[in-house]
Amino acid sequence: MSNFDVLAKAKAKEARFSAATQNSTKARVKRRSRPIRRKYDLDYQQTAEFVDKWGASQLTGLSPETLKKYRLSGLLIEDIHWVRINSKAIRYNARLLVDWLRNRGNPRAHQQAIEHYLAASSANGRKT
Repeated sequence: MSNFDVLAKAKAKEARFSAATQNSTKARVKRRSRPIRRKYDLDYQQTAEFVDKWGASQLTGLSPETLKKYRLSGLLIEDIHWVRINSKAIRYNARLLVDWLRNRGNPRAHQQAIEHYLAASSANGRKT
């Protein structure tokens, strides 16, 4: 097969493709390869006690992967900064997470916030 024949076949294929796409009345929809991130109402997040990874990410400005890394490394303490609902669901304590981020240079102040939270939780009859 000569170069001329290959070129002619390629042009014919291109012409068929462009004719098919120009005559198409159906709009093509590009599918997303990753899930759509939900937008959260910041007023709700500031009043909510526990938020999921996307809410915690918006509150702190840290990615969900970074939050997971901090959780697994022990920087965020289970039953203090986050709770495990089941094998797949993790919820972050919004108030303590923001306090932890603000007081990273002052661990004593953050420890006082933790103690205050635990005292309030036990006074309300909650089991933490």
